[in-house]
Amino acid sequence: MRTESFKVLQTFGLESYSYKMLVQAKSGNRYIVWYPDNLGVDVGQEVLIAGLRHDLAITKVSTYISSCQTNDFS
Repeated sequence: MRTESFKVLQTFGLESYSYKMLVQAKSGNRYIVWYPDNLGVDVGQEVLIAGLRHDLAITKVSTYISSCQTNDFS
């Protein structure tokens, strides 16, 4: 299990049954992250995401834009 720090670039609020936000890693990679509860974070804040696993809904933005059905967890 690993923990990484991400900067919140945009929050989208509740969509269906999950909240969604756009985050950026220190590497510059951007990710769309879905999560079950409202975290109350603001744009520009740093968030820690622990336990990144393949079954979490984290998708590289470039992959998400080109195909909403693709989950690229690399």
